[in-house]
Amino acid sequence: MTVPASGGSHRPLTTLIDDEIDHNFPTEVLPDGEHLLFGILNPDVVGCDGAQVVALSLLTGERKVLLEGGAQARYLSSGHLVYARAGALLAVGFDLERLEVIGEPTVVVDGVRHQVGA
Repeated sequence: MTVPASGGSHRPLTTLIDDEIDHNFPTEVLPDGEHLLFGILNPDVVGCDGAQVVALSLLTGERKVLLEGGAQARYLSSGHLVYARAGALLAVGFDLERLEVIGEPTVVVDGVRHQVGA
């Protein structure tokens, strides 16, 4: 949900489309102030390991899938996204201007517990 800074009624920030079953983990607004990171679950996803990490334009509502498989992504000032998947914390390069992942993800910490809904 979003609420105007001047006050007033809240409204949904995202809307489910196609076969989406949930939008979750709106983790942060990117440094450009115009994009929000969040997750999308589809019916064939078990847990969040198969979820999508998406950037949502707060200006236009346009979405861009950044990662297939993972959850709770955060942007680091080093130019990386970190996120949880398969019991690990991963990092991957990220071009903030183009909203694109760069290279392959690397495991930063293994054996991380990631639990949804607790």
